[in-house]
Amino acid sequence: MKMSKKILVSVVIPTYNRQHYLKNCLERLANQTISQNSFEVIVVDDGSTCDISRVTNQFSNRIKNLSLIRIEDNTGKPGFVRNTGVKRAKGDVVAFNDDDCIAAIDWIEKIVFYHKRFRNINVIQGLLDNANKKNVYGVLWKFILDLNINQKTRHSKLKYDYIDLLGTDNLSVKKRIFNKFAFSNDLNAREDELFRLQLKKSSIDILYIPGIAVKHDCRKTLFSFLKQNFIYGSADFSMKKSFSNDKTTSPSLMNFAIFKLLFQKHGFSKCIKMFVLIILKNVAYLTGFLHQKLFVRA
Repeated sequence: MKMSKKILVSVVIPTYNRQHYLKNCLERLANQTISQNSFEVIVVDDGSTCDISRVTNQFSNRIKNLSLIRIEDNTGKPGFVRNTGVKRAKGDVVAFNDDDCIAAIDWIEKIVFYHKRFRNINVIQGLLDNANKKNVYGVLWKFILDLNINQKTRHSKLKYDYIDLLGTDNLSVKKRIFNKFAFSNDLNAREDELFRLQLKKSSIDILYIPGIAVKHDCRKTLFSFLKQNFIYGSADFSMKKSFSNDKTTSPSLMNFAIFKLLFQKHGFSKCIKMFVLIILKNVAYLTGFLHQKLFVRA
């Protein structure tokens, strides 16, 4: 690719107490197919108790434009952390990646290519895959994600699909969008979904390009899995009050068709485990939703 002195893409990576994951994430960004002059990487540390600079310093000679922003006290607000990175961004496009994700080696090159090809498109969602095929939580996450993608894509005149789904693990946005929009500074989850709803309300489409690929290293415990879905339920209650007219819903997971599909894809033993996790997921989500409705908002 032709050399460029201008920063075309600003990659924003929130992190908190995950040095090992961040190191793997940055390792891939240090080996991108595009010139190092063409992009910058902004790591935003949400008040980690460990020294994140020990990781970023290891890549100071390998990623030409690498910077670290440290938020002194942990906020637990991923939207606020991303907004902090966006304010520092110099590129025409802001790409979001998470510290536990591994981008394809041509990730940034393809982001540049597709944003140039579709100049009037402001938001592009890339493909998310599961990096840990043996972890049941990661397999379930990918299974549910694929169901959502199948339900929420619609064909466009561009020969690519539009999608009513947004994941900040692999998202690229024209910087100009942030003159009008921003992630929520208040939510501790689902800030990506709230951002999508704001875009939808303003008739801004999200183009889905599976060729822009990232793998997510999903390693959860049962406790963290349930806690995350409790938080999702709580956050969704707040969003539904503001966007009650939004008709996009997630596919139902509690039916025989889902059980049959799980069995066909993963066999009986894993199917049973995953279906039980789906039940627990729904219980945790509903508990969080009701908690927000009955107690927090009372």
